[in-house]
Amino acid sequence: MSGLKKGDTCWSLVWSEDGRIEWWEYVLRTIQTRKEPLWPGDTSGYACTYGYWWPKLKGTTWGKVSRKHGDLGWLPGAWSCFREKLSINAGRPYPKTQLGALRQEIAEVRAEIKERGPDSHDWSCEIPASWRLKKLLAAQKRLRKTKNDGGKSK
Repeated sequence: MSGLKKGDTCWSLVWSEDGRIEWWEYVLRTIQTRKEPLWPGDTSGYACTYGYWWPKLKGTTWGKVSRKHGDLGWLPGAWSCFREKLSINAGRPYPKTQLGALRQEIAEVRAEIKERGPDSHDWSCEIPASWRLKKLLAAQKRLRKTKNDGGKSK
């Protein structure tokens, strides 16, 4: 087992339609072990452990639960399309920190530039790869500065 437990988090970087970087924090909400059949009708099967990762999206999956002051939590009735069911043995689906997610995206954009050129477009956004790399490197610089300052500078 990979040592993951309920409440563990990881980060994903998503490009918005207007070309801004959005951070999605994923939280491991549920861990289940089920017997998976080896073939249809099999009753013995093998035990497989799954984790359900949910993104913390304000107003959609996360928000004010009641009228009490500061009562934030998971909103009831969140769509199951946001839930990702993944094997626990595979580890985290995304990097553990925002900086790790940023590094992963920078590596992917650099590989895209090397493979298809600086003016290529990713399927998920219509922004040229060279411009995305420039924005990512600036965000990395900002994020490192705030981490080193202890969050004092803005």
